[in-house]
Amino acid sequence: MGAAKTNFDVQSFADDHWTSVEQHPNEDSAKAAAQRLFAASICMGVRIVQETVLDDGAVDGEVIYSEIRDITEANLEIVAIDDAHMCADIYDFYGIESRMTISRLLRRYIDRVYLTPTEFLHNYRALQNIKAYGNLLKAGAERVASLQGKMPGHQVSTRLDKIYDVVTKITQRVHKVGESGGLPAMVGHKFVDQMDAAIASAPAGREDFPALVLLCRDLVQHRSWLAKFERLAKLAGPDPREDVLALIDGVVADLLYLPSAFDDIVGFQRNMGHLLCTIADLCNGEFNAQKSEAKEQLALFMPLLAAGKMPQTHAVLLDRLTRQITSSQPLDRYDPARERDTFKAVATRLRKGGEVLGGTLVADALSKREISMFGPGGIATAAKAAAPAAKPDPRRMAAQLAEMVAQGAEVRTFPPGSLIFREGDAPDHGYMIVSGQVEIITMHRKQLVLLARLGEDAFFGELALFSPMKRTATATTLEGCQLRVIDMREMQKRIESLDPFCQYWLQYLVGRITDLSARVTKSNKGAAA
Repeated sequence: MGAAKTNFDVQSFADDHWTSVEQHPNEDSAKAAAQRLFAASICMGVRIVQETVLDDGAVDGEVIYSEIRDITEANLEIVAIDDAHMCADIYDFYGIESRMTISRLLRRYIDRVYLTPTEFLHNYRALQNIKAYGNLLKAGAERVASLQGKMPGHQVSTRLDKIYDVVTKITQRVHKVGESGGLPAMVGHKFVDQMDAAIASAPAGREDFPALVLLCRDLVQHRSWLAKFERLAKLAGPDPREDVLALIDGVVADLLYLPSAFDDIVGFQRNMGHLLCTIADLCNGEFNAQKSEAKEQLALFMPLLAAGKMPQTHAVLLDRLTRQITSSQPLDRYDPARERDTFKAVATRLRKGGEVLGGTLVADALSKREISMFGPGGIATAAKAAAPAAKPDPRRMAAQLAEMVAQGAEVRTFPPGSLIFREGDAPDHGYMIVSGQVEIITMHRKQLVLLARLGEDAFFGELALFSPMKRTATATTLEGCQLRVIDMREMQKRIESLDPFCQYWLQYLVGRITDLSARVTKSNKGAAA
């Protein structure tokens, strides 16, 4: 093995992220370059990352020098986001989708004051500070309203009035609960006792609000992301009660959605490919946290996350995963030649047990990124530049795959009136008609409804080959039939042998077809009513 290569990467800070400016072979020349950059008034910050490039191409990085300029209020404008969750009522504004929008919109301000969206919404003074901070609230509300006003049935002015009205109601609500003096004081780590006391005074159906006000009153005193994360772990304890974990999950979600907090808690991410793999490992409870300053806290939360007990945290990680995959940022900015290998590594990490982490949304994002990287045919056709492939048709792909498997499938004979499968049955096989006819029927209001009559060479029950979804209809033979019986396990073997690009397209396709199948069945039932 050769000696590891060390570089000193000089980075500048602008527009809420670090950008590599130049690399140096030694620390002294890197520091001189960093100080030269920082001398320019337009430079908001510099840092030096010592990077060790290993034989396998992996990079270990450590920040060894950093300077950040004091940020004036004029520089804390909103981030120009491109989408915003549509809230129907005041309670939607507390939800995870709304808080993700707030995190992206007010990220510059959030990074300065070290407060999460949950804290803003449940602490009167924190909320008042935002409202008093220049035109931050006005600019944010106008940006969100301008995006939502483009949606059918909505107007910018109406949405803006709605946002201001809800902000007023949220302010009144948190003032009434948080400033009335009726909440118990937080003492030590006995959050459960204080939470129960707070809940006892709440109206039915809204018990979590005073508990969150109580929690946030404590959290706003911790002025770093790592300190907040450590505090949340202590309050949760080794075996958290379900309702306690539900409250803490929301704040952990806020923290891990913020890039700055994520890096402080999880550790330095050397490139976007590494970040995507880290997110996948966190979701699966497999992240190696030994180099993290929060390794004990991550050891507490990761098993809960993997077990599905922290749904808000899981949701924000998947949202960030999808947004990063579909961004134009390279997966490996240090070595563009490794972009393809890095993509394959990410794709492999995101696929587990025949499924893509995050389902069809992530599968679709991966497919789109692969098309942008390798051309219309993806990895499988990237090398065939002389005869570029057309964009794969996922429906044709699925049909060809089923036909390929059917060629070696067992042919069975069924007499007229045979029940092939019943609506609601668990899936096990797909079928191809060699001869005869099959009727696909469903039950609606105690009456049989004919959905389709199929003949020679037609496939039916094919969703069983790609999805565990239960049968959506009943299949019976109209006359004597010969059917090729396709085993779902054999199909799975074929799918696993495909290029990852095809796998992602198939998973995306199955999600769309499953949804369409449910709609068609519902529509046919309605038409027959």
